Amino acid sequence: MHDFAQNRPPLPDSRRELDVRVKLILALAAIAAVVLSSKPTLPLAVLAACLFAGIALGLPIRKLLARFAGPFAVALFVGLLLLFTTRGTPLFTVRPLRWAWTATREGAAAGELVAARVLGSVAVIVLLCSFTAAWQMFAAMRWARCPRTLVEIAALMYRHIFSLLESAGSVMAAQKVRLGYATVRGAMRSAGSMAGIVVLRAIDQAARSHDAMLARGYRDSLQIAPLPRLGWRNWLLTVGWLTLLAGAFLAAERWTK
Repeated sequence: MHDFAQNRPPLPDSRRELDVRVKLILALAAIAAVVLSSKPTLPLAVLAACLFAGIALGLPIRKLLARFAGPFAVALFVGLLLLFTTRGTPLFTVRPLRWAWTATREGAAAGELVAARVLGSVAVIVLLCSFTAAWQMFAAMRWARCPRTLVEIAALMYRHIFSLLESAGSVMAAQKVRLGYATVRGAMRSAGSMAGIVVLRAIDQAARSHDAMLARGYRDSLQIAPLPRLGWRNWLLTVGWLTLLAGAFLAAERWTK
């Protein structure tokens, strides 16, 4: 999210006119449609559409695939787990380490659906975060009447998570220089030490950030610039895309196998 938000390609003026609230509403609706789908058709279509849109808008393919590496691994693991743990019509049997695991037709269908839901939802989030600044997201959350405390916590987390990641990276680099990951036991010890150091630095950073905020006049509320009034064109665009999404959802549920 950070790399895309900071290094995204310049957009034409016509794309900049799309209000962040419209993008947020459409993203939440798309995720809801993907999660509520009982068939993998719509989630896979949303995944393909988001990938095509991201590439067409100039997102680096390597970074785009890197964002999907973790979710794809999770989807694959859950899919395989459902494949071999769901009861039903047997497809084939594997026997690793003297255990017999039987894959079923029902498990394959359930795993395909869950994997499609995960990848479709992640694709929507990646596309949204790639072309939306963080402060716009927080302002849209305030416009949507989200609790002020949650918005402030999210803003502070976004502000400091990258500094903590940099701290973890510097600690890991120092450990590698000292051969801290040369053996399995040494890697486990180094990882635990790195986690402890990052936690201590996070606590110290929290105290220093609080003092700095008080020095700058913080009074139990972060000042986030309000968004302008949402015009009728944006409302019309929102209704149109929501109608199209609802039609695609109903078509996928009714006319696909």
